[in-house]
Amino acid sequence: MTNGPRSLVGQGVFVLGGDGAGQFAQIESADGNVLTLDRSWTVAADTTSRVTITPMVQNYLIVDNEFSDAGVAVQFYGTSVNNVVAGNTSSRTAGFLNRGEWYHHYEPSWYNQYLDNSIVDGAVYRGGPDNSIFAGEAVIGAYGMFHAQNDPPLVLGVIMRRNRLSKNSRIELQGCTGSKPLLSSAVIEKNIVLNDIEPIRGQYPDCDVLVHENFFGR
Repeated sequence: MTNGPRSLVGQGVFVLGGDGAGQFAQIESADGNVLTLDRSWTVAADTTSRVTITPMVQNYLIVDNEFSDAGVAVQFYGTSVNNVVAGNTSSRTAGFLNRGEWYHHYEPSWYNQYLDNSIVDGAVYRGGPDNSIFAGEAVIGAYGMFHAQNDPPLVLGVIMRRNRLSKNSRIELQGCTGSKPLLSSAVIEKNIVLNDIEPIRGQYPDCDVLVHENFFGR
C-alpha cells in the first residue's frame, strides 16, 4: 500500500457500537486486509462491534482568535476527534459547532472541547452550517445528525465549559432523543448564557448530558 489521496494510511478506525465502543486509532500501515494501528484496543472489538474507517481531523488547537462577519467561526463538519477550541471570540457569526453525521459512511465527532470562548454578538445573517441560517442566533453547538443509517452516537464526549454567550446566542444540542440517541456523554458546565428564554436547546430528560453550575439570565 502506497501513500496517496486514497490510501488507508493515516485514516481513523472507530468502534462505534458494541464491545469496545468509544475507542479509535489511526492506521499506520495496511497490507491487504491487515491493518496496523498506532495503539492497542483497551477493550477488544468483536462480532458485536460496529467499526468504521474514515479520514479524520484530530488534535487541532484553535486558540485565542477573533472571528467576525462570517458564516461560522469554527465548524468541525464530519469526522473530528480530540480538538480544542479555546479563548476565541465571535461577533456576527453562527458560532462554534461540531457535527457527527452519515455522509456516504459514518463520520463521528468525538471528544471535542469548547473552553472559555465568547460570543459577543450572536446575530447572524445568511450563515451557519451549509449556509442554512437566513437570519438567526449564534450557538455553541454539538449536532448528531439524523439519517436512516445512523445508529450509534456520532457525537460523543463533547465538553462545553466556561464559555460566555450574549443574549442572542445559546448552547444547542441535536440528536439526543429517542431510543438510539446520536449524541451522548456531553458536559455543559460553568457557562454564562445571557439568554433567559432558551439558554440550552435540545436537552431532554433522556439525554446523557451533565448540565452543571451554569448561569442563565440577562
